[in-house]
Amino acid sequence: MGVFTVPIAISSLESQEWTNLEAVVDTGATISSLPSSLLQRLDVRASAKYEFEFGQGEVREMEIGQIWIRIEGREVITQVMFNDEGTEPLLGAVALEGAFLGVDPVNQTLLPIRGRP
Repeated sequence: MGVFTVPIAISSLESQEWTNLEAVVDTGATISSLPSSLLQRLDVRASAKYEFEFGQGEVREMEIGQIWIRIEGREVITQVMFNDEGTEPLLGAVALEGAFLGVDPVNQTLLPIRGRP
């Protein structure tokens, strides 16, 4: 699958202020990730630490929190990892599934999907 970006907006759970940005669609990533400084600026609080295995095989314990995310006009609360500075924003599988969106790798777009009970 080719790499592509989509516009998203994010907000802390307590705020009505949205921040717009571009995120790389990464269905191989469990949860979305954003640079820590951006999340701290939005007053997003870390709620836990979990181990994550990065693409090169490195395992690190990283903080996670929750944010509002707007994708394709759909707003959902999702988990987000506090990532290192300089890293690209990533849109992971949990946020995509929560917003009932799938990936069309040929056209590099997101598509609405039906939920399954």
